[in-house]
Amino acid sequence: MRAHPVAAALGLVAAQLLLAAFLTSQILAVAYRYPGVAAIDQLGHLGSGPALAFLAAWVPAVVAIPITLVLLATRFRRRAWTLPAAAMLVSIAGWLWAVSTFEQPSIVGG
Repeated sequence: MRAHPVAAALGLVAAQLLLAAFLTSQILAVAYRYPGVAAIDQLGHLGSGPALAFLAAWVPAVVAIPITLVLLATRFRRRAWTLPAAAMLVSIAGWLWAVSTFEQPSIVGG
């Protein structure tokens, strides 16, 4: 990190985007394990958890990436890598919490 702070920060920004995309795909993987959820349009049966998981995956990236790029242009260049690293941890923690709030869908009929 010390030898190449710009490369480290940009690498972590790329990793953060990949993490957000991966977490987004995992929302569907977790949702499809619930009975009664077989398509993306049925995510609403799980309550607000899927929307919160999507926000938890992408909001830290949307906020941290521009700030990281600004930090790379200032005297804080050597510490710019800490922001995307911290944002990835926030994304993972928020995503885990949001997935834990998925509600059991009610199955009507039968």
